[in-house]
Amino acid sequence: MSLNKIIEKINKDADTEAQHIIGQGQLEANEYMKRSLAELESHCGKLLAEGNAQAQQQKKQHIQIAALDARKQILKEKQALIAKVFSQALEKLINMDDAAYSSVISNMLVNYPLTGDEEIITSAAGKKRLGDNFIKRLNNYLISKGKTGNCKWSNEHRELKGGFVIRRGKVEVNCSFEALIKSKQDDLEQEIALILFS
Repeated sequence: MSLNKIIEKINKDADTEAQHIIGQGQLEANEYMKRSLAELESHCGKLLAEGNAQAQQQKKQHIQIAALDARKQILKEKQALIAKVFSQALEKLINMDDAAYSSVISNMLVNYPLTGDEEIITSAAGKKRLGDNFIKRLNNYLISKGKTGNCKWSNEHRELKGGFVIRRGKVEVNCSFEALIKSKQDDLEQEIALILFS
């Protein structure tokens, strides 16, 4: 075989081998690309699923927070309405005509366990509404019940919207309308809520 033929054969064999290596490389590259693409798709799917799960969790949290805020606002409004009921009740007591006011105060005093020697403290306006003969009538009632009839007006006046304070020695009992409504508020709030919001 001549040298040219040998070189030609070597070149041909080298071309064939190069074509084989290139073909094999392309197959491996295609296989690698397929695996990489599948891994990438799987990874993207996982990320998308995680993102959706996080979004759903955040949405759920936002809904829960919004519902809690709504409940708080409703409770606040209900408490404001209940407070308004008590405020209106106090206003009605304060704005009674003098005869009705005197009757209410009389009933409060005769139902209180008076001994008959207490001081009655009111506001200046409250004392005026009750009139000059109020204490005399109270003492006559107490005497008719076998008690001492020595109740008297205190020289002291208090800032009361209505009602009175009873003082016997150093002990005082606040029977002002404000104090009475406040003392009954806890007991009555639930009943009022049932009436208003049932």
